[in-house]
Amino acid sequence: MNTIHSESPRHRAYLMGLLAGGLGLALVLLLTTAVSSQAAHRNAGSVELSFGYAQISYAGEIVSFTHNITNGTALTDTFGIDATSAEWPIQIVDAGGALTMLIELAPGLSHAFTIRVDVPPGVLSGTVVTFQITATSQTSPTLFATIQDTVTVQSKLSLVYLPLILVYWPPVPDAPVLDPINGGVYSWGDLGITWSAANRAEFYTLEDDDNVAFSSPTVVY
Repeated sequence: MNTIHSESPRHRAYLMGLLAGGLGLALVLLLTTAVSSQAAHRNAGSVELSFGYAQISYAGEIVSFTHNITNGTALTDTFGIDATSAEWPIQIVDAGGALTMLIELAPGLSHAFTIRVDVPPGVLSGTVVTFQITATSQTSPTLFATIQDTVTVQSKLSLVYLPLILVYWPPVPDAPVLDPINGGVYSWGDLGITWSAANRAEFYTLEDDDNVAFSSPTVVY
């Protein structure tokens, strides 16, 4: 501890004034430092994007990636959304389908947005394209988050339909031809009946009827 010795009251008052002024300055500096530190703490935080993911697509189709952005700071902020692609048409839309590039969020809140990519026709199967999505604070450009989405192009399965040719299917036998009966006149007694062979026939059934309309035949052989 320093001890101040002074014999003159005026000199003693002058020294006390200097001490009081120094203490005041010190208090001001401490208060300023505390306020600045508190402001820096309020602005500290982050912007977060949900994880990127991969999809399989076909040439000529539209691919969609849906993500969430979260304001991790203690202040309301507006974030710019940017997406880059390999010269493929790309759109950024919000949950309602409206085009958007800026999203305003209160502290701790999240918002969904969708990246839509038009895969051009004629892209070769096996092509892999990566898209980079970046969300940047409009008040603090050094505050940003970046993720990547990936599209793998595949070829569609082509089906060729060939005509179906059936030869004798199902295997229906040909109709046999009945040879003329003895004399062509029906009479009592034994009759000799013959017929031609039929292709694919395995057995034959002989029927008899008593009228020319053959409306009520009976099996006799």
